[in-house]
Amino acid sequence: MPWRLSSHSQVCHLAMPGFRTGRPDLSSGFEPTPDPPTPSGALYIFDARKPYGVIQSLADEERLTGWTNLGSSGINATTDETYGGPLMRTFVTPNSKPALNLNGVTNSFALADKLSFVNQTGIFHMVAVFRKAEALGIHAIISTLNFNQAANPGFWFSLSPSGGLYVYVGRDNLSACVSYNSAFTWAPGTWKALEIAGDGTTFYASQNLTSAYTTQGFANPPNASGVAPFNARVLAFPSAVTTFGYNQGDFAALYIWDRKLTTGERATLATYVSQVWGVT
Repeated sequence: MPWRLSSHSQVCHLAMPGFRTGRPDLSSGFEPTPDPPTPSGALYIFDARKPYGVIQSLADEERLTGWTNLGSSGINATTDETYGGPLMRTFVTPNSKPALNLNGVTNSFALADKLSFVNQTGIFHMVAVFRKAEALGIHAIISTLNFNQAANPGFWFSLSPSGGLYVYVGRDNLSACVSYNSAFTWAPGTWKALEIAGDGTTFYASQNLTSAYTTQGFANPPNASGVAPFNARVLAFPSAVTTFGYNQGDFAALYIWDRKLTTGERATLATYVSQVWGVT
């Protein structure tokens, strides 16, 4: 690493690759290139290091007013101004990166998108990097269905009372493509990269990107004309009016594709998540 001698100040400066000037950020440690991750075509990339689109420093306990989508859909997440958004928590992931803190009562985001490809095609891939705070209740990660409205087009990707994955992909008013409740338990305070995917005939799930998939065949084929009753809510069920359905914990990232990742792309994403968040 070369030393540079300033001709004006006669003071030696160490040339440090990657050094950032200006306001301190929350990105201590390894930052990958490229960033966001390389699997192409993600519609949604929500990253707690970049709540407003770039790596920046927010104060601990600062409340978010939205969440910038770094994916290709162009739709950002908005907060309910009545209750306000989640709080920023600094240095909380396993490798000291920031995350959004959810109170389990009111915090969530809204998307002006029904994510119709999920139930119309059954082809999707979603990954959520998250630390659960408590063991009770059913709490959504992302959903276009109120939990009380099963047997409708739309979906929910959530946590069951035991802490396992709880997923529903509706087909119509009578049936579902996928109804899945995993058997694994999840101790509060543990970080995971939860993963669900579909290829139109088979549903895939794992509690981290390096685990073998658990698979389940679709009970019914997707419905090309099905339309979810609500736009998506992130970290709560749509129209949630009680603590039932709001998530509680620390949320680092959410990635959504309208296709299923290949084995190689999944491995690439696993490496990225491990490097950025320290979650394996």
